[in-house]
Amino acid sequence: MDNFIQKRRQQFLYSELYINTHNEIEISLGHYHETINSIISNPAKGYGSERHCVYLGGHYNRNLWTWMLDYTAGIDLDELAPCFSRVVDSFEEWFIVEKAYNQRLIRKLPEKNIAPDAAAPDFYNQIEYGDTLQLLSVAILLRDQQSVRRIINALKFYRQRDGLFEQLIFDFVDDGLDTFELFHDDPYKLLLQAYFDPEGTEGLGLIQQYLKAWYPAQEGARWYDAHRKIVDDNAPYYGYWAFEAGATAYLLDMDDSQIEHMVYPKDLVTYAKKLRDEGRYTSREGDAEKPTQYRVVAKQSCTRDGYWYTPAKQNSRALFRTGELMPDFPTSTYGATIWYWDANQK
Repeated sequence: MDNFIQKRRQQFLYSELYINTHNEIEISLGHYHETINSIISNPAKGYGSERHCVYLGGHYNRNLWTWMLDYTAGIDLDELAPCFSRVVDSFEEWFIVEKAYNQRLIRKLPEKNIAPDAAAPDFYNQIEYGDTLQLLSVAILLRDQQSVRRIINALKFYRQRDGLFEQLIFDFVDDGLDTFELFHDDPYKLLLQAYFDPEGTEGLGLIQQYLKAWYPAQEGARWYDAHRKIVDDNAPYYGYWAFEAGATAYLLDMDDSQIEHMVYPKDLVTYAKKLRDEGRYTSREGDAEKPTQYRVVAKQSCTRDGYWYTPAKQNSRALFRTGELMPDFPTSTYGATIWYWDANQK
């Protein structure tokens, strides 16, 4: 039997489809990189613009889809875990620039009464809401504490306004709130109810109901029904995963041995429990954040020679050498100064 078939985590993916979809995303990411670089090269007109936000959102989505595709393909979790912070990097950059865009709108159009903390993602949009729950849930299941903290910090605007979000982060905050309010009831109300089963007798059944209801509720997503649209070994299929159901089973320490639904990430839940039982994390909250080849916090050493930029300062793109300390802009209204590797090194 083909080794790929043995390793894959869902039956719709096969090697040719995986390779072609991966290549398509890489080509698309290259286009997004070029466009974003073109935008930030003209800060007076493009940096922090609506167009900039749209392209950063697309860039984040494609990084998330790449990680999901690799997960679906059966890549080992110890190999995938350290790659996830790059997805969170792109999410955080999207949030920072969209928040800057909203600050511009507040100054320009005060009559609109835009909330000062409003930024991407938009929880009123069910697709963005679902994507964000997936992102957060993967970070939880990887026991990637730094990524969990970064995601929570980016979502302050939605704190105490959505019950499922609050339950997922309850163990990571000091001001968690029990609420039944949801931005989207269908199907998320079923999963939220699992957290309010004091005897633990109905929670597993609620998760199983949620898994059955989850896929039909995703209609409208780019990847919905992609397995039915494969043409010449091409389709926007990255895998269908209710990661938030897995995170719920993990956080509630449920016995999920009876769950066999295709969209349930069972081996990721097992991985999380194994890390927990061994007292291990893929990153620890409170540890000094380690710089990567693509992301370095201000005052840390540059990790590779080349051009870097930060959303904390307009027209910031500059050449740095390995070991050189990255500048800080503490008075920036964008928040922490984080430097990102520029994909365009010309």
